[in-house]
Amino acid sequence: MRNVIVSIALLAVVVTVLLVVAYTRGGAELTMAGLGQGLRLFASVAPQLALGFGAAGLLTVLLPSELIARWLGEGSGLPGLLIASVAGALTPGGPYTHFPLVAALSAGGAAPGPLTAYLTAWLLLGFNRPSRHGGCRFGDYAGVCGSW
Repeated sequence: MRNVIVSIALLAVVVTVLLVVAYTRGGAELTMAGLGQGLRLFASVAPQLALGFGAAGLLTVLLPSELIARWLGEGSGLPGLLIASVAGALTPGGPYTHFPLVAALSAGGAAPGPLTAYLTAWLLLGFNRPSRHGGCRFGDYAGVCGSW
């Protein structure tokens, strides 16, 4: 809990400094424009956040911690990495949905290795993520597109 408080305090300091800089450079008009941009960004990601936290909450009550720890915990080994990789590649959504899921899995006993495999597979192999490699879908042609 202490880490969370320190993190929030540091972020509050950063935001305060940015507010002062914005006000110094452009007065209330620039400051309000920046806050408005932040509010529009929040509104655009709010549905994904709600779905991500909803899924994470449901995951915590539907999957017992013992099951998560057995499949994705410290002793899960290569099978845990493979399970996490397949799950990451198949799970739809963006970072606003995936990071709450990862937090729920971590709280349930998943180890850092499988969580990293999950996120890496989602990012690189996700079937719902178009690639920037040659215009083809990286998840469909992982080996081929990566070499273009």
